[in-house]
Amino acid sequence: MILLPLAQNADILFPLDLISPIGYTEADMLIHFYETASGRSPVEDFIETLQKSDQARFAEMIDGIERHGFGYSRVQFKPLRGKLWEVKFSAQGGGYRVAYVMVSGEEMVWLHAFKKSSQKTPLKELDLAEKRMKEVLGL
Repeated sequence: MILLPLAQNADILFPLDLISPIGYTEADMLIHFYETASGRSPVEDFIETLQKSDQARFAEMIDGIERHGFGYSRVQFKPLRGKLWEVKFSAQGGGYRVAYVMVSGEEMVWLHAFKKSSQKTPLKELDLAEKRMKEVLGL
């Protein structure tokens, strides 16, 4: 389980799966994390390696996208290749990218997350995300 600091108080941690407020019943978007055959989530593993402020930023992005869908203005949504897209955003530790695929009108699967290191998405990162996308979509 990922524990993330509240933005206002980095000493108070909360589970990532509890980022939606109490009483919030329906999201514009539902985010799932890709899981390997063994049940491991590479995206959650990546988030856990980050400094607490960047983990909090990820939690904020997840909450914002789930609440506002593609209308969430604090991120950019960009096509990568075919059905593969990315969410782009910045945090204290740098720029981040999350490759995702839509599995229905309101459900996205986050396939791969990485720290931005160049202007273009590195081929290695793109190929890994595409491999996972094909697995999720059964292609």
